[in-house]
Amino acid sequence: MNFSDKFIFANHTDVGKARKQNEDYMGFFESPKGNGYVFVVCDGMGGHVGGAIASQTAIKAIRYFLEQDFFQDAREAIRQSIQFANQEIYQKAQQTPDLQGMGTTCVMLVYRDGQCYIGHVGDSRMYLHRDGLLTHVTKDHSFVQMLIDQEVITEEDAAFHPRRNEILRALGTDRKVEVEVRTKPFLPQINDVLLLCSDGLNSMLQDNQIESILDEALDLQQHALRLIEKANAAGGLDNITVQLVQFLTGTTPEEAATFEAYHTKPAQSKLSDTNPLGVTTPHFSEDTLKKKDFEDTTAEEPTHKPQSHLKKRHIDDVDMVIVENSDDAGKFRQVLFQAFLGVFSAIFLYVMMQTVGQDVNFFGSRGGITADSLKAIKIQNNFYTYFWNATPELKKTKKTIDDAKQTIQELKAMKNKAKEATEQLFNPQKITQIKNQLSSNFSTEQLEALAKKYGSKLEWILKANGIKEKQDLTKLDSLFIPKTAPKNLPALTEEDNITHK
Repeated sequence: MNFSDKFIFANHTDVGKARKQNEDYMGFFESPKGNGYVFVVCDGMGGHVGGAIASQTAIKAIRYFLEQDFFQDAREAIRQSIQFANQEIYQKAQQTPDLQGMGTTCVMLVYRDGQCYIGHVGDSRMYLHRDGLLTHVTKDHSFVQMLIDQEVITEEDAAFHPRRNEILRALGTDRKVEVEVRTKPFLPQINDVLLLCSDGLNSMLQDNQIESILDEALDLQQHALRLIEKANAAGGLDNITVQLVQFLTGTTPEEAATFEAYHTKPAQSKLSDTNPLGVTTPHFSEDTLKKKDFEDTTAEEPTHKPQSHLKKRHIDDVDMVIVENSDDAGKFRQVLFQAFLGVFSAIFLYVMMQTVGQDVNFFGSRGGITADSLKAIKIQNNFYTYFWNATPELKKTKKTIDDAKQTIQELKAMKNKAKEATEQLFNPQKITQIKNQLSSNFSTEQLEALAKKYGSKLEWILKANGIKEKQDLTKLDSLFIPKTAPKNLPALTEEDNITHK
């Protein structure tokens, strides 16, 4: 991936101050089919599980789609890849009841042949920072943006509107989605910076605050960290994700003036009287506005459809996307690992040769099988110890893997206990299985309220799930709620029945 002479990029994501899990996801990759360099930011919705799955599925699906064929028109590559992601999320939600209703926003940049192509769905945004001025590249598909466009409210009013978090389009919530793709690309100028972000950034910081941070004399990664730091300081009410792309090559202002990059009247900006990207204002019919999500009723069916050869590799098999500038570090680790394998192989061959040819004195030979073997093993152990101590990341990785294996084994054991408990102690027809929504710091009162809701008792729930300690309940993804007492406990009295109604 050789892009160092074209642009540099930086990114960061943070869970924020109010959420327990990060449902944002971002990606950067180069399409091997020549579709260009791709940057994507997605903001999932639909619960702490569904939202994360939706945003990750979107990134993987887009990458998978663009790896299959070359698109002559980069705009169609954006449109069809996002529509493909929409289908993948929607189908996954239909197959899993717990995931129904999940979805995600998406903002996408494709840089190809010196030009930028842009598409988006929802309220994840893209900004341009040029010559100290910040300009909107995309316009939110949201309820409050619709009111702003119709001059019902102002941008200042939108920040406090009770429906400010309601979006009108999302991936995965319906079979079809309308993808907004810029009609024409634009030519970036040297030192232009494009910012892709989830609404966790712009809901906490005003445009002039974002502009001020990007004006600071910092490197690009420091800018990314600074933006998230400021958003958290302002409240951090949502997950925050940013991707920054700074172009090292491009047009001069004079050359850009001759490039026809505007297809509509520029929208007015508080920070700049001109809009170099010509942001369009989406127009929605009254029938469409009644729906929570838009259907793509006007767009023609894609002329380029993925055929059966797309099944060569499923999107779940796609490697995790790059989330940081780590190419150099990755290459160094690869070279170091190859060197380790080479030395290990050489030592192994050395031992074998000494064993087979006892009477032949090789370099470093002590003249006997036992002595030479012990010497080779000692060299191997010394090298292994040095390699291990010189790479502390390996120790951390091994500990993480070991901890994960132990956790998986514990969870399997707990599920087996729960299954045995329900089969042996309770009437299966009197047990309700629910999705576990207990937080990690839940109180006894919350658990008792849950038991009361289903006409159960605290000790029954613990037994039905094979748990001794209440806090272990948070490790399960679902809970068994018995409505009758186990065989070794007395049944509910009339008084108990009254208290649980």
